[in-house]
Amino acid sequence: MEPARLVVELVGEAGELLQRYAQLQRVSQEEAASHLLHRALRSALGTPTKLTPAAREAVLSALSEGLSRRAAARRGGIAQATFYHWLDRDPAFGQDVERAEVAGGRYDENGHPFLTRPWRRPGSALPG
Repeated sequence: MEPARLVVELVGEAGELLQRYAQLQRVSQEEAASHLLHRALRSALGTPTKLTPAAREAVLSALSEGLSRRAAARRGGIAQATFYHWLDRDPAFGQDVERAEVAGGRYDENGHPFLTRPWRRPGSALPG
């Protein structure tokens, strides 16, 4: 038996609500039940993480090549906000990022950034 039909049968007294929902959505009761089941499962299970081994490796590889965090996130196929979310949630990822950034020459072993552009005062002429 299809899960959607099972939901329709199990709904019982809530059948009226399901029927009304189906009318509002302009779909059959089975489709409405399937939609509600999908939403319930997605809510219970959450959305799948983008932190796949391939994405993680792509980001760390880009950082070890000296790319910025934004460029590394792009190479990993994620948004910059997702990158920082991973840093907040996964301490091991944060350590790997630090190691990759040191290897890429963006930071020294003390975590201080290397300057990639010559320092100048605001409003001063460009060097060269």
